[in-house]
Amino acid sequence: MIDNFYAKGKRGIVKLEEQNGRKVIIKTHNPRSSTNTLYNESKFLKILNKHHIGPRLISSSKDQIIMEFIDGLTIEQFLQGEAKKRQMLNVLFQILDQCALMDDLHINKFEMTNPYKHIIIDAKYEAVMIDFERCRYSKKVKNVTQFCSYLIKDTVFQALTKRAILFDKENLLAIAKRYKDSIINKDKKSIFVFLKILKDELLGKTLRNKVFLKLLSVPKKKVTTYKDLALALNTKAYQAIGQVMRNNPYAPIIPCHLVVKIDGSLGGFMGKTTGKPILKKKRLLQEQGIPVEKGKIKNFEEKHYTF
Repeated sequence: MIDNFYAKGKRGIVKLEEQNGRKVIIKTHNPRSSTNTLYNESKFLKILNKHHIGPRLISSSKDQIIMEFIDGLTIEQFLQGEAKKRQMLNVLFQILDQCALMDDLHINKFEMTNPYKHIIIDAKYEAVMIDFERCRYSKKVKNVTQFCSYLIKDTVFQALTKRAILFDKENLLAIAKRYKDSIINKDKKSIFVFLKILKDELLGKTLRNKVFLKLLSVPKKKVTTYKDLALALNTKAYQAIGQVMRNNPYAPIIPCHLVVKIDGSLGGFMGKTTGKPILKKKRLLQEQGIPVEKGKIKNFEEKHYTF
């Protein structure tokens, strides 16, 4: 048996040992701390292991926790290393998915704004979260939003930029806020959509997401136009905005049905200007208190919103 001191934290002492031919981590209470967090950590590890989060818990007692040893780089070392863009994105998506799963379970980890030593990336580019001693159940979960705050930190942002992972910081935080609002509203569909849009932002779909965020800011019972969107985004790329509308996979949560022509006529929807898509657009508008008459928004001047 190897008995090696591995790390010492505020609340725990960690040793690396070999048992039955495999390396394990043994965590014991730090006697200098007045708080014993071993029970709390083992409780949440048992729960999260069922969802493939965290190192595998082997055994636990009031005196110690024995768990799988995860060999790899910390998230900070990984981001500063030589991984390729595809590998980095895959790791970031894994972490976002794990954060979202903990949000869904109403478990806060509390370390995601600076998880420099709380996430290990192994040789297979699998992201494993460690250290669950501070976990708590909460109605106000914030794992995803905290991790987004981490991604916009200068050192992290620069490391991602070097790998051509280009995104807009304001976009990322605005989308994260929409995701958080969806959790508060218990809107499962919107939670899924905004998590997906967060990933899209990391994939560089910045213009599209700027359009989506502008659309989401249109007040209730109002419509806007393609031109208004272009002016608000300081661009003359009207066709590009039209393309975003046509290829919106998240309707009606991203409400592209609120965009009409400058004369108040309905324009297109889902890439069509006639038939069932236009009937659907009319129905969506009317359900939101926006009357349509003879193919145009009734009282268009009153309903027209400019940013």
